[in-house]
Amino acid sequence: MQQYPILAGQEFYYIYVQLKDFQSGLREGPIMGPLVSGLDKETMQLLAKYFSEGSWPETDYAADEQQTRSGRTVIAAGQCVACHLGAFHGNSRIPRLAGQHAEYLSKTMLDFKSRSRNNAPDKGSLMATFSDEQISDVAQYLSALRE
Repeated sequence: MQQYPILAGQEFYYIYVQLKDFQSGLREGPIMGPLVSGLDKETMQLLAKYFSEGSWPETDYAADEQQTRSGRTVIAAGQCVACHLGAFHGNSRIPRLAGQHAEYLSKTMLDFKSRSRNNAPDKGSLMATFSDEQISDVAQYLSALRE
């Protein structure tokens, strides 16, 4: 289901922090909030460890020429590689974006833009500088990236 993120192979610390943010309410989630509400730190760390040790799945997403061109332009303007690194595989506190579901990426970026997701305010400010179409192109471009 593309509206949910790929977690297998995602960064341990990133997953753990997201679980804590869901639990505290800093990140809203009608499904995840209630699921993690009663978990202790150790259990959240075990969940993060389990998912982070999985293998990132192979996907067959593609971006057309226009999406690729627009995605690269937006990324270059937004300084995305400063945090997500050149191959968009992330590190420790920064999530992997390469190969992630485009629908999930687009929704996440739009949530930052509208400030309905506010556990990373700097991303909200950045996303506000781009049109919804540009965000969609970036999501499609990132989902098509391979190893």
